[in-house]
Amino acid sequence: MNQNLSTHLIRLAYLTVVVSIVWSSIPEHRRQLLRLAALRRAQVVSWRVARVMGHQAMGSELAGYGQNYDIPYALARLAQDAGTAYDKTRGIY
Repeated sequence: MNQNLSTHLIRLAYLTVVVSIVWSSIPEHRRQLLRLAALRRAQVVSWRVARVMGHQAMGSELAGYGQNYDIPYALARLAQDAGTAYDKTRGIY
């Protein structure tokens, strides 16, 4: 078990180094475009999942299972934060 954990940690460290080398070799304008695309995708996916889970939570509440809006709320906040980060990356804020 210990050897398996150390192997995974070595692989994770190697992957981190490789990703950082590749990221630093990308020109700055491309990095900004990649950041913008990732933030927009995170925002859209978070909104969609939050909406679906919110509808499910409403259905559960109407069925008498009580309120459980924690996860949809957290996803909506994540989407909002991703949108704010997107705007900051674009230089709007």
